[in-house]
Amino acid sequence: MKKLLVTMTLCLSSLVFADSAQNFENDFYDIKKIEVFEVSTDNNLVMLRNYDSRELENYTQVQYRKNIGQTLMVARDLIAFGKEIYKIIEAGKPVVNIGEVTPVSVLPRGENGVQIDTFDLEGWKMPKSKKFKVVAKNAFGMTMVSFEFMLLFTYGGKYNGKGAYLTGAEITATDVEVGWGYNLDANFKVQSMTNQGTRENPIAAAVLQISYKMKTLVKETQSTKKFMINGQGAIRAY
Repeated sequence: MKKLLVTMTLCLSSLVFADSAQNFENDFYDIKKIEVFEVSTDNNLVMLRNYDSRELENYTQVQYRKNIGQTLMVARDLIAFGKEIYKIIEAGKPVVNIGEVTPVSVLPRGENGVQIDTFDLEGWKMPKSKKFKVVAKNAFGMTMVSFEFMLLFTYGGKYNGKGAYLTGAEITATDVEVGWGYNLDANFKVQSMTNQGTRENPIAAAVLQISYKMKTLVKETQSTKKFMINGQGAIRAY
């Protein structure tokens, strides 16, 4: 009888332990809360200390190069160029750094319908930037995914003394930390473009979107963050 009681007690203990272990695993891998917040604002890219002078020089060369990528969108007086979509984080690691992608440009259309080259525009302002951080916590309140990304763009270019256009727009990951058992992927794309000015004096605007997916053994979460930027240097996150 005593042996039977001991055996039953051990079995119950094993079941309780197994159930507790399962609950712990579920809570550990359960993404309960995702926060997105701005960590810094720098109006002048040169002030950013995350990159050395060679990377900054490369960014400047890329944003004004003549090969500005494929045509993304065409409006009456504007053309958006760049790459339709590209990955910035894959399997928890940054894929590209600043200046390594084809940046987005929103430029004027000429009389023949083709784009006006960035070199034909004047009055470009210094690149503008904002940095954001995404933090994901599990059921225990532990931070399991943390990554920072930076929005960069150059604005204010004028054609024949008129308008305010965009070039060199991109979103890149600057710091990524992913806990064991978690996977993170993120990509960037241009969602839309508009003219916020007039036909005589256009103000180019574009909506950029970063999408990220977090995946564990028990849950998969997808989120997006959008940014409206324009040729006058305005930034709106939503």
